[in-house]
Amino acid sequence: MSIRLFSSIFLITLAVASCQDPKEEVISLDEIMPKSERYDGSDSTRNKGEGKDSIQTALNDFASGGLKFDALSFITDRIFPERFGPKSVDKFQLIRGDETIQYYRLLFSDSVKTKNAFFNWIDCFGENCSPHFVGESTNFQKNALTILVNDTSLFFIESTAKIDMEEWFSLLEKKEYTPTWSYVIEQLPRGKAKWFQFVEEKKVKLTSTRKEYENSK
Repeated sequence: MSIRLFSSIFLITLAVASCQDPKEEVISLDEIMPKSERYDGSDSTRNKGEGKDSIQTALNDFASGGLKFDALSFITDRIFPERFGPKSVDKFQLIRGDETIQYYRLLFSDSVKTKNAFFNWIDCFGENCSPHFVGESTNFQKNALTILVNDTSLFFIESTAKIDMEEWFSLLEKKEYTPTWSYVIEQLPRGKAKWFQFVEEKKVKLTSTRKEYENSK
């Protein structure tokens, strides 16, 4: 092959290659868009670390407060109060014998946000968005439940069996949640809710009629 023919083939090949589109690099928007600093509905760091170490840490945390469970798993479903931007959320399913417990702890930045989340929740509770008023002796749901509210925390405990409130109050006190609960709701399985408040660290039953509740607004 002559040098002139070789050069012609080389130039033709180079021209064809230069006409082809270069391979595009795909970049996700997540790589270039800044993350929002507003609450995005995500859970706390504990719930994100869903590994064996995190599970054992959570079990040990309950055990140190006097509650021992056979198994623990992380809950991914959200409940209504999470719409109101809590600072952190702990959500666990706890197993003890035949009993299954759903445990939620929501921490808010101030009392206004806590009360806003709580009152909106009881005004639209459960899948049927059933309204309830403060002090009302009515059934919230089939399973037993306990709801505790203080200035910056909201706890929701649901169980297939009767909830032993003494052991839960003991746990919370050991975790430095002093008995200054604004509202406590307790309900047996298929039973009617009972409302309480803590006045000077004493548990006092709270009752009211719907008319009294409406007049207090």
